[in-house]
Amino acid sequence: MSKELVKVDVAAYNLAIADDDMSLQEVLEENFDGDFSLFDLPQVKVPSGGGRQWSIVENEEEKDIDSFEGIIIGSQLNRSYYATDFGEGGEVTPPDCSSSDSITGHGSPGGDCKTCELAQFGSAKAGGGQACKQRQSLYILRSGDVLPIILNVPPTSIKAIKKYMISLVSKRKKRTSVITRFTLDKTKNKANIAYSVVKCQAVGDLPKEVAAQYEAHAKSFQGFLKNLIDAQNQVNTTVEQTEPIEEDVMV
Repeated sequence: MSKELVKVDVAAYNLAIADDDMSLQEVLEENFDGDFSLFDLPQVKVPSGGGRQWSIVENEEEKDIDSFEGIIIGSQLNRSYYATDFGEGGEVTPPDCSSSDSITGHGSPGGDCKTCELAQFGSAKAGGGQACKQRQSLYILRSGDVLPIILNVPPTSIKAIKKYMISLVSKRKKRTSVITRFTLDKTKNKANIAYSVVKCQAVGDLPKEVAAQYEAHAKSFQGFLKNLIDAQNQVNTTVEQTEPIEEDVMV
């Protein structure tokens, strides 16, 4: 992958709905009659085996690319626990317990995530990781879009995302005021198994007035997201179970 800095067209991030009086939720309710969930948003996954390219849909075509850019307008930590190991059973099933906020679990055992023994490091059947995996969903608005894509961040990349957020705070920058580039690095765990790690880089600052628009849009999206999560918690949803890679990463 080329190490050259790719230029970013900051002007392309002028928010399309800046002058619209309708909220995002109103537009979706008008178009979908309430039949809309988080699973309808485009999903971007971290590749397995240490892959360094994203598989992403652009102009209705799926492409493999080295990097992509966008504005982070939301973030959500979540958990899922499967009593059955990856690869057993042969069917995709809902988790035995899950949490959309990493605070309260729904299912068996359910309850407070912080004190749950399955959320403690060392509780996994193999390695030093957690039996109940914590993941992170990043909601990223790409140029020209109103609805975000969801980047599903595995446990092995949560620490890298946190470090990036700290770097923004140290420069007094909000995540909605910068264009973030997402790339992938390849590394190996103690068992010499390769896996990919998400890397973030701020590659452009938005003009003050445009940043204010994205901040307002992010606040509107948070309300919309809460409604979707509340609806999701009322049904038994399936969270994709993925093969464990590195189980002893402290985040």
